[in-house]
Amino acid sequence: MLALGIIPFSMNGWGQQSPNWRVYGTSDGLPELSCRFLSIGGAGDLLVRGSKQSAITKFDGYTWSNPEGPDSSSYSPTGRVFESPAGQLWMVYSGGLCRFSYGVWITQPIPEIAALNTGDFAVQAVPIRQDEVLFLLPDQLMEFSAEQPNSIRTIRRAAQTSLGRFTGLKMDPDDNLWISGERGLAEIPGPKRTITDKTEWKQFVLPDTIQADALSEPQCNSDGSITCLARQKTNALVVRFEAGQWKAIPAPSNIRFTWEGSDTTIWAATSDSLLRFTDGKFVADEEISLGTIFDVAVGAHGMFWLGTSEGLFCRIPKLWRSNAAAPQSLFSSTTVNKSLNIPPNATAKDVIATITLTDGKTWCATHEEIWSFNGKNWSTVRSGLGTISAMIQAPDGIWVSSGQGVHRYVQGNWFDMGTDESLSSPSILNIEADSTGHVWAQTSRGVDEYEPEVDSDRPSVEILSPLQEKRSFPEWGAVTINFSGHDKWNVTPKTRLLYSWRLDDSEWSPFGSSASATFADLVPGKHYFQIRSADRNANITPKPARMEFAVILPWYREARSLWFGIFGAAIAIFFAGLALKRHRQLVHSYARVEQQIVERTRELQIANEELLQSQKMKALGTLAAGIAHDFNNILSIVKGSVQIIEDNIGDTQKIRTRTNRIKTVVDQGTSVVQALLGFSRNSDELLEPCDINAVVENTIRLFGDRFLREVNVRFDPAFGLHEVRVSKTLVQQILLNFVFNAAEAMTGPKEVIISTSESAFLPAGVALSPEPALGYVLVSVRDSGCGIPLEIIPRVFEPFFTTKALSARRGTGLGLSVAYELARKMKAGLAVQSTVGKGSVFTLVLPIAAAPATVSQKSSP
Repeated sequence: MLALGIIPFSMNGWGQQSPNWRVYGTSDGLPELSCRFLSIGGAGDLLVRGSKQSAITKFDGYTWSNPEGPDSSSYSPTGRVFESPAGQLWMVYSGGLCRFSYGVWITQPIPEIAALNTGDFAVQAVPIRQDEVLFLLPDQLMEFSAEQPNSIRTIRRAAQTSLGRFTGLKMDPDDNLWISGERGLAEIPGPKRTITDKTEWKQFVLPDTIQADALSEPQCNSDGSITCLARQKTNALVVRFEAGQWKAIPAPSNIRFTWEGSDTTIWAATSDSLLRFTDGKFVADEEISLGTIFDVAVGAHGMFWLGTSEGLFCRIPKLWRSNAAAPQSLFSSTTVNKSLNIPPNATAKDVIATITLTDGKTWCATHEEIWSFNGKNWSTVRSGLGTISAMIQAPDGIWVSSGQGVHRYVQGNWFDMGTDESLSSPSILNIEADSTGHVWAQTSRGVDEYEPEVDSDRPSVEILSPLQEKRSFPEWGAVTINFSGHDKWNVTPKTRLLYSWRLDDSEWSPFGSSASATFADLVPGKHYFQIRSADRNANITPKPARMEFAVILPWYREARSLWFGIFGAAIAIFFAGLALKRHRQLVHSYARVEQQIVERTRELQIANEELLQSQKMKALGTLAAGIAHDFNNILSIVKGSVQIIEDNIGDTQKIRTRTNRIKTVVDQGTSVVQALLGFSRNSDELLEPCDINAVVENTIRLFGDRFLREVNVRFDPAFGLHEVRVSKTLVQQILLNFVFNAAEAMTGPKEVIISTSESAFLPAGVALSPEPALGYVLVSVRDSGCGIPLEIIPRVFEPFFTTKALSARRGTGLGLSVAYELARKMKAGLAVQSTVGKGSVFTLVLPIAAAPATVSQKSSP
């Protein structure tokens, strides 16, 4: 459990700590102190972004978490984080939207956002369901749905409304959508998931009496009103809209935000100060010292958050609202039943209140104590409260006022409240409930109204020590268990939480402030301990924390332990002898195993080399049929030329022509033979600088006319490429495997395109990373075949993996795995990209010579 940092502040000039503020910093879970963007998530969580563009912090009121932010090196988020009701995160970046789906940030380009100057307008978004979001631009409200064919559509344009240019977007507590514009507000009835371009808009135009420029982003208050900031030429206006009525309040010109807090207090903030509207004007709030204010987020019941340069500040709503306009007639004298017996040591004059409970018992309060009468006897219920002034029974419990605060009895437990719960004074003169059940307290500083709805969340609790792993304790020792609680949003500070525990099946202890329990002289055996926590608003932990442990006797006090010890010692001696014998056998066995491992490793290395050579020869055999046809053509030309020479022995010109023809075809045959000899050579190839275009051209010469008639192999070279240090033979075998694999993937007209290029970055879909270099020469083999499904791509380079196992053209599954091994041997890389139904691209990535120590791993744009 994270400890929350609470800083004391002077309030109202009389030295009391302010109970309304909570302050959070890096020690609480924030990755950085500066909090620039705040938003309230779909489940009521707080989402924070700091100066680091990819850093996101989520606070659910109990714990902090840091979801993985988007890669800001590829695209930079421009504002707040938005969360759907199911917890999906969305952000806006300069080119569109990005969403967090199944652990990955996915970008969605939006041309309308890309064309927008985000420095002039902050795009607002409202996620409505999984993979679907509404977002507002100055000229239109739009919707994006990843599941729809036409994923981006316009809900309504600003030109279709009376609002003018749109300025802001918010959801109210009733799930209605509010949009602000230059000339007013529009309400779009919810729920938000049903909003379409057919939904009727309710438009409210600013009256002529309010002369102002565009309204700012609306703030939806818990009472149904809307608060906006408007600009005039020399000052600002706080505009409040409620039930069709407009109200404008003059404000300082440097105000950046305005909102409504608890008890309808209007707040505002400049870049360096917090203001509240009091006595008809905005005055600086002196409760707390802030740094630079960047953003504001308003939660339920008037709770609000300030994102500043000095951390995260939260103002908690008051459990008791001071200066409430309660009629003085509410606090009338209480009728006391004087007919019942008087508690011991008391007189009728001492009794100040009596209550009859539903179980038939009667409670009686004097100035010193509270008593209970069961019809026969009196017993003390509560004492030590100071001077008791009143006791009443309300729908939510029994209430007692005294000189030490307000005391509430509910669910069989007492809960005390004082100035830490926002009572104006610890001295309570009277307490009463009105006809609606609301409780009012008359203090020495005025009247306070109890507002329990501001804190309806239950605190959590955990056992701190002893650790859960320690489950056994000696009989003679005391067992001390420490525990701790945490109220949501820290509404009740940790120091004010109450705890109730029980051991085994005993009764629950009364709630108290002690955070530990000690037990002595426990009987030997198993025990279990349970602990629950409660805040001062009587919210109790729904599921107690539980720890099981055992109290054990010393071993020497158990006869069974002695017999077990003797028997165990005998067995230990016996097995020690067996272990020594077994150890000697294992030493000899290990030596034999190590020798076998050396032999198997050598055999495996030889087998691997033979596998590579056999795959090369398989490719060579595939080429042989086509090459044989070429050599038949060459020999036919030679034979025909010789016959012509014999028939024209006296024609010098014909003889010279035919001899030149013979030389040409012999040179062609020689180049093919040399390429085949080099390709079939089984040796460790040396890496040497070479022109990759020439290597590709020599590789294409290996294909015979017959193969080229079946498959159109086209070469698109890029010129001016750097030389690369490679083995020409290994590169040829990789390319042959790629071409054969591409030819088998196509039906009908077959075309394979081999292209070369140069890039400073690695391509997409890297399956094998090359060694770092300043740049890379890329050799790509593209086909127009059936493509590879996305889920199969990671396995295409596995040995013996083939998708042709059930077809007529069975494959060995070794072609691409051999290419992978050859590329790794050259410290080159491989990449693959494929689209089902359109084809695949296999790329050989060759590092350019003279590589630096480090290389950028960014994907090429």
